[in-house]
Amino acid sequence: MKNSILAAATEEIRLHGSSFRMEDLARRLNISKRTLYENFRSKNEILERILSEKARDFYEQHQAILVDEQLTCAQKLKQYFSVKSDLYNTLNGDHFREMFNSIPYLVDQAMATFDKDWDQLQSYLETQKQIGVIKDIDIDVLIMMLRGIARSIVYDNKRNPEECLHVLPEAIDILLRGILNEGADNA
Repeated sequence: MKNSILAAATEEIRLHGSSFRMEDLARRLNISKRTLYENFRSKNEILERILSEKARDFYEQHQAILVDEQLTCAQKLKQYFSVKSDLYNTLNGDHFREMFNSIPYLVDQAMATFDKDWDQLQSYLETQKQIGVIKDIDIDVLIMMLRGIARSIVYDNKRNPEECLHVLPEAIDILLRGILNEGADNA
């Protein structure tokens, strides 16, 4: 029953954001509100569970890419930042920000998972630097740059968080190619 409730709630969030009504969710499932509350204490608990599961899925997809021995470092980075999370299907830009504004503790919970995600990327990049695949650069600065791009999209009211799927891969391409043209007068 819990999985059915979560699936229906995901659809309600997609349509109405975190302000969906429990009555509508119960109606969608053809159950009583009481049954909803027997399975989840509150709407916030449902939101928390959905966000947690979506963020964990995102992390696991990234983890699978980083351990794939068939991929080069460049391929891993390109795929890493091209992962399409189901989180973006559930929460468009306005719904994403609305949920975090109305339930601030969810920001902390989501950020903890996303921090773990960034930490695994940083660890991978440090290893690649140690074995000579990546130049001797400050990996902390690189991570700050990438996180800054993601944050600027997620927290910009004029943008949809899904834009990360287009902007971050382009940022990776720029990083991999560098910014200077070879042979150009770079004085």
